Order: sequence, then C-alpha cells, then structure tokens
Amino acid sequence: MQEFYINQNSTLPIIEVSLIQNGRDNFNNFFEFLQDSNITFSMINVDNGNVKVSNEPCYLKLKKSDSCTEQYNICYQWKKRDTKEKGTYLGIFEITFNGNISSPDFESPNGNLIVPIREKISISIQ
Repeated sequence: MQEFYINQNSTLPIIEVSLIQNGRDNFNNFFEFLQDSNITFSMINVDNGNVKVSNEPCYLKLKKSDSCTEQYNICYQWKKRDTKEKGTYLGIFEITFNGNISSPDFESPNGNLIVPIREKISISIQ
C-alpha cells in the first residue's frame, strides 16, 4: 500500500502517482493515449465509507527522465475543503480514455482505468 500524509487544512504537498511499467504494455503509446484522457481523483473515508472528494480533475506532470520518450505522473492539487477533516482515506485516480484507441496492447481501451493497479493509496490527514 502506498501511504500519503498531509496536514489538516493543507493544500501541499500535491499527491502524485507514477504509472508502473510492467513490460506487458506499450508504454510509449499509452502515454500518448493518456494525454487525450480525462483523469479524476476521488477520496473515500475508510471508517465510514463517505466520499470526501468525488471525481475532481487531475493534471499530468512531465517526469524527469533519461528516456527518449516523454512520460508523465498523474497529480492532484488539494483544496482546503479536501483536508478539512482528520482521518484515513482511500485515494483513487481514474482515467477515462477519449477517442478511439485501437491497440492490442490494452484490454479495455475505451473504458476506464483505475490507478494505481498494483497498490492502493492510503491517505492520512493529520
């Protein structure tokens, strides 16, 4: 599980996730598809199941890399209302692909993809 800590009523640091290269997908194409997508962030209280943040827009940040292809991290900038209540939350990034992606590398090209796939994001507001 990825853990993220932020102070109550704070807007920094931003929450940022990297996509994992698993060797099965063509990541060069994936990052092109990602640029033409809607990416949102949601946050759910683990104690009571209440949604604190619902489908708020995210942005892409170019990763510093020695690679010859551009790669991106997905980022969400907190609002004060997001961190108003202390607690532990589950963070979810969702990618909705726009347009027609006709690639055999992706099982669900015209659907939604939940990020991260491998680990959940635990957010502690202190």
